[in-house]
Amino acid sequence: MTHPSHSFEDGPWICENRKMILKVMERNLHGGFVGRIEETVEVGGRIVVGFRPDRPRDDGRPLDQGIAYVVVTMRDGLVIELKGCADRAAATTYAQTDTVQS
Repeated sequence: MTHPSHSFEDGPWICENRKMILKVMERNLHGGFVGRIEETVEVGGRIVVGFRPDRPRDDGRPLDQGIAYVVVTMRDGLVIELKGCADRAAATTYAQTDTVQS
């Protein structure tokens, strides 16, 4: 489901706290989820990351021309939030919002 106010997709790629971020990263590591970072763009206090997986996943994660977009939010040098977005435009829009989960 797309949230119109945030332009991101619900799913297991949404991480709103450090515990969930580590859980998803561990799952991806053990699941052999590999690929390459296509781009990183700093937008305000967040970073938009475009990641091209080597192979499609079966979790319904949206891809924009083969690229998964994630917005990374940092606080005090630590990643505090990851948001998987439907496409680059949605990631950029979300990165520009002021609301940050802690």
